[in-house]
Amino acid sequence: MIGKQIVFVARGAAAVRPYEVPDLAPDQILIETIYTTISQGTERAHLSAEPNTATARAGCPFKPGHQSVGREIDVGSSVTGYRIGQMVATMSAHQSHVVMPATVGPAELPERYLDQHRDRITGQAANMHFI
Repeated sequence: MIGKQIVFVARGAAAVRPYEVPDLAPDQILIETIYTTISQGTERAHLSAEPNTATARAGCPFKPGHQSVGREIDVGSSVTGYRIGQMVATMSAHQSHVVMPATVGPAELPERYLDQHRDRITGQAANMHFI
């Protein structure tokens, strides 16, 4: 499946780009994003590559965003406690679809996913909460 995501492609320039939505592992869920939130301070600073931002340190491309709300549209074969149609809030980029591991509880990602789902802005491990 091809999704869409916002990418800061250069200082002061953003674009909507296609990306391949990964296939689900047995312990993951697929979320279709309904809303993402934009931080006019943090994300503007990253778009402008202001000092002390990831874009100032590492440049572009940069995938902004760190909060979204979506609806589960698929669940892996070993997932329990989640169901298709359920609403969740996640720490994820501005993108149309998010693949997340099914958490044991709020903010408790399985160890093998901690680095893969680290928020690019805060550095915290991404998490997910039922709504």
